[in-house]
Order: sequence, then structure tokens, then C-alpha cells
Amino acid sequence: MVDPARHTAADVGDEALLLAAIAPTIVAADRAAGARLAIAKGATSIVMDDGLQNPMLAKTCAILVIDGGYGFGNGLLLPAGPLREPVAAAAARCQAALIIGEDSRNAAALLPPALPILRATLTPHCTTSLANQRIIAFAGIGRPEKFFGSATTLGAKLVAKIPFPDHHRYTDADATRLLALAKAETAQLLTTSKDHIKLPPALAAAAAQLTVTLAWQNHEARDEVLQARHAEGMNAHDGAKPPGLAC
Repeated sequence: MVDPARHTAADVGDEALLLAAIAPTIVAADRAAGARLAIAKGATSIVMDDGLQNPMLAKTCAILVIDGGYGFGNGLLLPAGPLREPVAAAAARCQAALIIGEDSRNAAALLPPALPILRATLTPHCTTSLANQRIIAFAGIGRPEKFFGSATTLGAKLVAKIPFPDHHRYTDADATRLLALAKAETAQLLTTSKDHIKLPPALAAAAAQLTVTLAWQNHEARDEVLQARHAEGMNAHDGAKPPGLAC
């Protein structure tokens, strides 16, 4: 069980700490063991992050989440491309797809015609006003250009954009470099919440955070998918075990 008061990102990972601020969160390499602990803790539903290819739990509902600006990349499997399995194979096990942002890569065309497609956008927010501010933006996420673009939409004047590798662990040397650059450029440091939770104390105190929230475009379609699958899962288990959702 993740305890934000006791655990750090080094203990449980940055994403787990962010999730724990919303709902009770379990980190488990053995997903079945994690599910058993969730049930023991009184869970009535289990949401499994990054669980589409995991075979250890029977999912009541699986949602294929797609970044509209990236789509399925070059369409090739690892290591030649980003996919863990063919799109058709993944979609065949899903009850819906969720496309976040504009579908600029036409990912919807590669999905089964009968698969419900849900849509949403990411709305950025910041802990301080960015309008007309000189900003040094840095992030260690999968697509840092999305973060840089979000900062720009909030009015930031980016004097530097510094990408780090995904899941980067920030060091004191990183902090010294970034703080010196901010001083030299008379600029505000800005990063994502996912990165901020891993920063050394001096850098964390100096850096503003940009967060995003998911804005659904079709709440009714979303609720219809989830409620139908939730009811089916409860019937299948006679209410004895919680249904699961994998994204």
C-alpha cells in the first residue's frame, strides 16, 4: 500500500504517489497478489493502470487509451516501434477506446468499427500564472513536447526547453544546473507534477508545477460503457469479488 506520508518516488515510483493522492493505491509486480490485497482492504472495484497485456487478472472492462497526437507511432512492435502487440489484438480484448486530444494520426481508422470510441482532452493548470512570464520548462516524460506545448497555451514565454529521459531521477547536479540557468536567464522554472515529486528540495522549492485534468467530451458514452461492464462483472461474480478495469 502506498503511503504518501512515508513513501517517496524512489520507494514506489512517481506515478504511484500521484495516484495515491486520489485513491488507495497498491504497487505490485504480482498483479494477482495486489488484487488480493485490494480485496482484503475492502475494494469494490479495482482500476489497473498499464494492465492491458497483463494476463494475471480477468478484466471486467478494458479500455485502450490512445494519445491522439501520437497514435500508434510507426505501427511496429517493440523494439522496432512502440507497440507491445498488434493493434487489432489489443482492441479485440477491449470494450472501448479512449482517444485523448485531436486524433491527428487517424488512430480511429485502425480500430474495429464496432468498438466504442470515447474522447477527451487534457486541460493544463499551473500553480502560478504563466502569462507573459519567462519560463524554463523541463520534464522527464514520454513526450515532453506535449508539456512544452501546454505551457505555451497558458501564455508562457519559453526561453529554454529541457527534455530529460522518461522517468528521469533528478540529481543534485541537475538541480545546480537548472537553478543556475534560471538565475542567468531571470526566468521561472516549470515542470510537470510527475517530475516535481522527484526533485531535490532546493529545485522543488524553486520550480512551479504544471498539472493536467482530463476533460471528457462524451460523458454519456463513457458512463454507458462503464456501467454496463460493471453490472456484467458483478453478475458474473455474484457480487463476491470486485470487477476490474484495465487501462
